[in-house]
Amino acid sequence: MRALDRARPFVNVVLRKVGLLGTLEARAIERRVLQPAQTERVPPAIFLPGQLERATKVIKGGDLARSRTYLESTTVTHGEVVEYVIRDAFVHPGGVDLWGARLYTSRPRLLDMRPLRYPEIERAAYCMDAVSRERFGHWLTDACPTSLLADDGQLPIIDVRPTWPHAMAYAAAFGIKQAQGPFRVRRLSVFEDLAQGSSKRARYRELRRRLAVVPPPRGGASRIYLRRGETGDRRLLNNEEAVMRRLEQRGFHTVDVHNLELAEIHTALQHASTIVSLDGSHITHIYYMAPEQAVLVTLIPDDRFVDVHKNYCDCVGMGYGFLVCRRAGSGYDVDLDDLERTLDLIPA
Repeated sequence: MRALDRARPFVNVVLRKVGLLGTLEARAIERRVLQPAQTERVPPAIFLPGQLERATKVIKGGDLARSRTYLESTTVTHGEVVEYVIRDAFVHPGGVDLWGARLYTSRPRLLDMRPLRYPEIERAAYCMDAVSRERFGHWLTDACPTSLLADDGQLPIIDVRPTWPHAMAYAAAFGIKQAQGPFRVRRLSVFEDLAQGSSKRARYRELRRRLAVVPPPRGGASRIYLRRGETGDRRLLNNEEAVMRRLEQRGFHTVDVHNLELAEIHTALQHASTIVSLDGSHITHIYYMAPEQAVLVTLIPDDRFVDVHKNYCDCVGMGYGFLVCRRAGSGYDVDLDDLERTLDLIPA
């Protein structure tokens, strides 16, 4: 039987190609709503007139018209948080395979099917999705909070990649243990947990509490330029040195997350009231370390416009603003005067 389990991912590849692959909803034996849809009041984003018109492209899955509406809106509706229960799942480092259905999977590899012997588990909770399996920022803001949805009788299945800077330190602080399979699970819970409503807010606060059990040393500035450095996808500001000098004139301190340990980042962010940063996954540190009343201003490339950090800021109670940067050669240019004017819009 276990030899057949290893064949599931490869059989499912064939079924997908011929259009016979099933869906999670169709295969679930139970569907439970853990948090109903809810509408909340939120502050509109802080930005200069004409900024939204500068955006030329959005990230994959984005919608520029929807983003424009959301960034100017004073209400947001969060979708449901849903638990699906599926029977007889084969979980491996590449994802989850049932007979005739697959979830969040990458291209199957024989290496993922090892070792030859693996445990059979009665109940487990799969805590990742297609994006959080691949990107550190979404692992931190999506998978880690989702792991708290697992009940006492379930094994939380979550990857902790040592190749991601700071992931191992976060996992230790949060009490998350790596479990990626292979396993055979009799009853597996899979979650639809993208909503940034009251359920996610409570879980962010619990993880913040766990991180704060070991308080950082005293220190940290109130105004921070969070430097992306070489983390994540290549994304550079052509005039970053000029940006840092202009911000330093306004009392900002530069924090380079690429060169710091987790405790040092916590120390740097613990008293931040205003944070400026180029868009990217390195920003996600602030949702666990900066004060909940802080204001984030992201510098967003015009050809990969995204509003995801507005969503997170609304959830944890932070203010949010942005400035669109124009593509110039292999990088992006920040309009320094527009940056100053954007910062002037932040309420005192």
